[in-house]
Amino acid sequence: MKKNSLTRNQKKLIDGLIKADVNKHVAKVFAYLLGNDEVKSIDIQKATGLKQPEVSIAIRKLEDRGWVTKRTINLGKSGRPFYEYSLNMELDDIIAEIEGLEKEKIKEIEDNLKDIKEYANAI
Repeated sequence: MKKNSLTRNQKKLIDGLIKADVNKHVAKVFAYLLGNDEVKSIDIQKATGLKQPEVSIAIRKLEDRGWVTKRTINLGKSGRPFYEYSLNMELDDIIAEIEGLEKEKIKEIEDNLKDIKEYANAI
């Protein structure tokens, strides 16, 4: 059953993802998808408060990362088809990817601090 709003844990996850430099809209869509199986864009909009273009852009970014898959639904009628979205990767793999990116940032910070100390002591 699809939820019409984000849970407390989903909101906490969004906060953590934003701290990890994940785009706010991407974090919201990801958190909602994590709590549901296949969802339509309108479901995401209602639960997250995002507008349709914001959802589309976030979905595209998640697809680019390989985290989300899109399934086309044709009702056999004329008009535009609609899509259902679901996570495409195991949660552990997604978290490992985020963890790797965060560790890279830590390494860059440590290297920068080392350089600062080295250059400051050379003056």
